[in-house]
Amino acid sequence: NPKVLYYGIIISIFSAGSEQLQVHQNPEVTFNLGENVHLPCRFTARNVVQIGSYKWYKDHVGGTEVSNGIHGKAILKTNIETFIKDKNASITILQPSHNDSGYYYCEVDLLGIGTKATGNGTRLVVKMPENKPNSGELECSKYFRDMCHNTAVLT
Repeated sequence: NPKVLYYGIIISIFSAGSEQLQVHQNPEVTFNLGENVHLPCRFTARNVVQIGSYKWYKDHVGGTEVSNGIHGKAILKTNIETFIKDKNASITILQPSHNDSGYYYCEVDLLGIGTKATGNGTRLVVKMPENKPNSGELECSKYFRDMCHNTAVLT
């Protein structure tokens, strides 16, 4: 039946594109305020990669592109040689803030294959620093709990 053959060809073309390129991301990355954060992204491709590019998006695919000019932060991208040779599309966000928390999506576009794919996303979580009291507050709370409650500690 010609219709069945036609639909079979279309289905195999679409499935071949998705099998030829797959993007892999860590589901979650945690960082401390003030520290640079690395968002890993790797991809697998059936064919030899010779030319391509990648982008990162915040919140949803096609949303705000994560780049130096648009994101407002310094972003270090993997160089093109590492991208092609190691199939690595990772980025590093320098000095991220609490506002940088959210979901990040890595999109890889391989021009030789003529297809692009996006990872499942990485949730970026800020780890808040622990509040450590200074030594005077520790001494006050340890030895004079009731007396020191409403007084300032002089250092």
